Amino acid sequence: MDTQLQVLVVCDERYGAMILLDEIGELFEGCDPAVCDPPRALCILRARSFDLAIIHVESGDVGVVEVVQSIRHLVADLPIIVSLPADDSISPRRITSVKAVYCLTRKDGYPRTVTTVIEEVLRRPVGESVNWVGRKEKPTETQAQMMRTAAGTLSHEINNPLMAILGISELILKESRKHSPDVARKVTMIRQSAERIESSLKRLSNISEPSIRPTPAGAIVDIEPSRQTGQKGETNAVVSNSVDK
Repeated sequence: MDTQLQVLVVCDERYGAMILLDEIGELFEGCDPAVCDPPRALCILRARSFDLAIIHVESGDVGVVEVVQSIRHLVADLPIIVSLPADDSISPRRITSVKAVYCLTRKDGYPRTVTTVIEEVLRRPVGESVNWVGRKEKPTETQAQMMRTAAGTLSHEINNPLMAILGISELILKESRKHSPDVARKVTMIRQSAERIESSLKRLSNISEPSIRPTPAGAIVDIEPSRQTGQKGETNAVVSNSVDK
């Protein structure tokens, strides 16, 4: 997609932001991002205009709610996407309650999920919510059987190398005293990414009633057992109903 995208990435840890920027750069040619830590976000927003802001949080210690509130107060109509760690230390519902457009936890499909959200945000009128949650299509029984077979095959093929990645990263981290903090952080990111893949594979291998969910990037098989709140576990992505001015 050839779009000149002005994006501000607010992050408390640079490695995750770099992965995200690589993914955005592949989708949006000529993307002109700015990267800063939370304390500098408002200063940069005062000096420059952006199409959207992405708040990428690695630690639950960061006051992400306060960051969203500060940005929203300064720029009332700026789309804000919040990316949270997968440890559920912060409630996504709390984030959208302070007027973030979209909040997701880094479990499955990240960072591609973020680029999909960006595409959807840029296609909407300002102030309109991102709202594709619940839009699912039930496949025919033949399609469902093919999906189950494909899911089982994918799980089988990926499982062995994935276990090797998890095992080796665990061994390296156990000997972390021999390595620099920089190496330990990078290995931790590799392990967390592998754990997200492992989580997806487990759900793929247990898929019983697949459904097809349309997204701006194309139709995908929805492997979540439920995307509704109030059931066991936190929803993987939460969407605000509006961006109040």
